[in-house]
Amino acid sequence: MGQNERMVSIRTKLLGTILPVVIVIVFLLVGISYIISRNILTEYSQSLLTSSVESQANEIESWLDENLSAFQIVKQTIEGTELNDEQLQGMLNQYYKFNDNYPEGLYIADENGRLMVAEGSKKTESDPTSSVWYREGLTRLNMGFTSAYTNSDGKATISASGILNDGSGLMKVISADLSLQRISIIVNSFVQMNDAQTFLVDAGTGTILAHRDNSLISKKLSSASGSFMAGVEKKRASHDYSMEEIEGNMTALTEVAGTNWLLVSYIPTSVVYSDVNRIRTTMIVIGVISLALLGILIARVVTVVIKPVKELTGAITSMTDGDFTVNVNTRSNDEIGLMGKCVEKFVDSMRGMIASIHSVSDTLHAQADNSNTVSEEMYEASRTQSRSMKELNTTVEQLSLSVNEIAHSATTLAMVVTEAKEDGGKVQDKMVETVDVSKKGKADMQHVGDAMQSINESVMRLQEAIDRVGSASKEITNITGVISSIADETNLLSLNASIEAARAG
Repeated sequence: MGQNERMVSIRTKLLGTILPVVIVIVFLLVGISYIISRNILTEYSQSLLTSSVESQANEIESWLDENLSAFQIVKQTIEGTELNDEQLQGMLNQYYKFNDNYPEGLYIADENGRLMVAEGSKKTESDPTSSVWYREGLTRLNMGFTSAYTNSDGKATISASGILNDGSGLMKVISADLSLQRISIIVNSFVQMNDAQTFLVDAGTGTILAHRDNSLISKKLSSASGSFMAGVEKKRASHDYSMEEIEGNMTALTEVAGTNWLLVSYIPTSVVYSDVNRIRTTMIVIGVISLALLGILIARVVTVVIKPVKELTGAITSMTDGDFTVNVNTRSNDEIGLMGKCVEKFVDSMRGMIASIHSVSDTLHAQADNSNTVSEEMYEASRTQSRSMKELNTTVEQLSLSVNEIAHSATTLAMVVTEAKEDGGKVQDKMVETVDVSKKGKADMQHVGDAMQSINESVMRLQEAIDRVGSASKEITNITGVISSIADETNLLSLNASIEAARAG
């Protein structure tokens, strides 16, 4: 690792890896839970809306059947009793305001345009035979509902009408009016789903029969404003009554049995998904809190887990700096504990190795002291040898002087002999002088013998010193070999220590 490279701790790396993964997982779980909840709630809402609209259709069907049954009973009663006009009028009077669903009661019109209504009824027709209820009533023997139409008073109305065979020989139609406003009240009273709205449409013409907004009653879907109504009209025209979301409204359509009516029930998706959105917000809050708690927990767990690693790192750093007095405490049985035990063994091994090196160093120190002593002895022997050589040099010089003197004396003798030939008289003096010189030469030769004896002794001492130097040199060579072996062993131990440290790192 370079000196300028910034060290990142294991704790930071672990947290930097784990926390983003946990955050992504939590948000994925929240998102998936939201989608699943939304789908479940959508299916539930669709099922509930379908159930509600079907229940409403059944309720409306029951309500219509109940009214038709009442009308049919009146019709059958009139047909079975052959009432005269007065009796027939009396029966019509009995049904005036008898039921809130048809407050005007029942009325009868014949082919001649004669209209019989209950006394007190405000219903009037200028030409009953041209009315919707009369014309459609002529098409059926039993009572049935007509299409929606606007009566002479300008009110949106549907009628239940049918042929009345009272034995008079005239073609008659008996009918009763039901106000579309009243039907709207009935339709909306059967809504079972909160915030849902329902309206009734004529499946054949697209005319709105019942709606909360009274201004839309008797209008056609195609003429009603709004894209939602246009979407409903499109499904009606295509006879596609399946569940569908139209302009942000979950919409269900179903036919009312026994009629040509189409019941449309819808609920805004914003209402349906309001609970989901609330759940989403709650889940996000819970997710954030969970992330905070998980972050704290993960940080704590990571700190506890990597604490032995930090201790090992400190111990290895100290060993790298040369401090092998550190202690490694291992309390876990996992990989970190195993690594700690190995480091502890390595520390013990290094301590023993350092102790061995210290012992070898002491031995080397002692041998160095011995080498120093031998060196001093060799130095003294060299000094002695130097002095002996100086003495030998002096003796040789003295010998040279003696030889020179002898040569000089011989020369002198030759000269004397020569002179003796010339001067015989002086032979005696010269012989005496020669004897003296010979005596002196003898004495000098004795000195030379003594000097040679001294030189011989010096040479003997020099030989002994040289022998001691040779022995000392052998000892130094042995010591040097030992030191070299120890150095090689030390280098090998250092190499092994470096390898073990690299493995531990």
